[in-house]
Amino acid sequence: MKRLFLHATLVALTMSLAPVARAEIAYKELEKFSKILQFVEDNYVESVTQKALLENAIKGMLQNLDPHSAYMNAAIFTEMQSETDGKFGGLGVEVSVQDDWITVLAPIDDTPADRAGLRTGDKILKIDGKNTKGVSLPEVVTMMRGKPGTPVKILIGRTGEKPFEISIKREIIKSRSVRTEILGGDTLYVRISSFMETTAPELEKVIKKNLGADSKIKGIVMDLRGNPGGLLNQAVRVVNLFVDQGTIVYTQGRDPKSKEIQYAQKGVKLTDTPLVVLVTGSSASASEIVAGALQDHKRAIIAGQKTFGKGSVQTVIPLGDGSGLKVTIARYYTPSGRSIQAKGIEPDFELLPVDPEIVRKLKEDSKYRSEADLDGHLENLADELAKKNEKLSTLKEKLENDYMVTQARGILSLQAIKKK
Repeated sequence: MKRLFLHATLVALTMSLAPVARAEIAYKELEKFSKILQFVEDNYVESVTQKALLENAIKGMLQNLDPHSAYMNAAIFTEMQSETDGKFGGLGVEVSVQDDWITVLAPIDDTPADRAGLRTGDKILKIDGKNTKGVSLPEVVTMMRGKPGTPVKILIGRTGEKPFEISIKREIIKSRSVRTEILGGDTLYVRISSFMETTAPELEKVIKKNLGADSKIKGIVMDLRGNPGGLLNQAVRVVNLFVDQGTIVYTQGRDPKSKEIQYAQKGVKLTDTPLVVLVTGSSASASEIVAGALQDHKRAIIAGQKTFGKGSVQTVIPLGDGSGLKVTIARYYTPSGRSIQAKGIEPDFELLPVDPEIVRKLKEDSKYRSEADLDGHLENLADELAKKNEKLSTLKEKLENDYMVTQARGILSLQAIKKK
């Protein structure tokens, strides 16, 4: 009787799929699945429910598609939907799956993760003692969230170092999306940490305030370094503040007819002021859409390193029992038709994250030390500069010691000279 029930369940699942998909499913594979399910349920060393086995099978099916597709049980799905209602605390870190490990894409500015020193590329090996390898992304995010003020212990794997544990207290994440400074009296510096509901309106206010008729601003540096992305509509609106017409981004799914194009709206553009956009390998998703669009429209110079390459589109589907699916359905393309996925955006000017002169001096100093006293890697030399910057009290002071920002201002000056 149980076998008949399993068979009927599988047939019902099959019949609920689209006609084309039904035709492609081999009946013998479903029969094999039914036999395995029955055998494990009857013979596994410990008691296991049919529901748990089916749920694990669904998890495996989604996990093996790509790093961003996932099944979310009712608890995880409910928590995900409640992310912005102020009831849940978090760490303020964007993560992805790389080589089966949960990997830090970027800590968000001025959050517990940022203050604790998490870095792009760090592997999150354990959370409160639980191994994270093979655990789905939504589950890991849920493990890191919790009541504000409560601690979470994370075991970090970092290149060139032994795994180490840090304890971080959760907070309600209300990171500022846009921060600005005037550099040298003639450069508007704009830092966008992530793309939120307020990003485009905040940037619009900044531009209107600083680029009036009597403005002395000659160039803009838009800093998207480490920006993990966010809302697509905000990325489109940000580009539209600098571009008056044409395509900003388009998505293309498996079906050729599923192409969706986001166009610039006339009358929204606010300025023709020369623009340099800073990016790094951890600038992802919406950041890449902005950089790619401005580059294709020849509206900005992109400087830094090649971006992350997260150019896929996900949709969230609620299921009847409170659970949900997050499934990749399309890819992002720049206005010229470049796919962002797994390729990223190549900068027009490649910039190192630290001043080569500082690196040279540190290497010169190493002649008078033993090898055992030196880390000897570029990433650790950068740490020394970062520690120095941490002691500075204001954003403006930090920017004065930021090599990439200094070089971006140099690029703006060079562009001004070329126009004369």
